[in-house]
Formats: sequence, C-alpha cells, structure tokens
Amino acid sequence: MKKQNALLPGTKPLSVGLKEAYEWYEGNKELVNRREYMAYIDEELFGK
Repeated sequence: MKKQNALLPGTKPLSVGLKEAYEWYEGNKELVNRREYMAYIDEELFGK
C-alpha cells in the first residue's frame, strides 16, 4: 500500500477529475490524435 500511495498520493472525487480532464481537453484539442472510431476498432481488435 505504501508504494501505491507514493505513486498516487492524493485522490479526488470523480466529478472533479472529469471536470479537470474536460478542461484539459478543451485547451489541448490539437494534441489529441483523433481516429475514426470504427476503423480503429477493426484495426486494433480484428487486425483488419
């Protein structure tokens, strides 16, 4: 448990984490590598 606490020293409510993630995404959309959803599934899961 000590190693886990060292890696993740604090926790936060899910709603706060989701809000922070959304705000990051809104400010960094150009950094996100968007993929065609169904093509990605076909490639990664089915090797097509």
